[in-house]
Amino acid sequence: FSLPDRSFVVGNAQAEDCSVIFVNEGFCTMSGFARADVMQKSCLCPFLHGDLTSESAVQQLQDALTHTQEAAVELLYYKKDGQ
Repeated sequence: FSLPDRSFVVGNAQAEDCSVIFVNEGFCTMSGFARADVMQKSCLCPFLHGDLTSESAVQQLQDALTHTQEAAVELLYYKKDGQ
């Protein structure tokens, strides 16, 4: 879980909003968010969405999570500083 080239969160699939239960250091470094900022938030990471984040891509990810299906979705996320 602590590989330097990995950046991820783990969500609780049994929770209605699939809340985040683990955040690795790579994610914190990449996003600029502290673990405390992310824990128990939706694993869709709406706090990373910005003006150019595709709502249809977010919906595809939501649908895959809701229906427990594998999906490959490309999302544009933003760091805490907006970049």
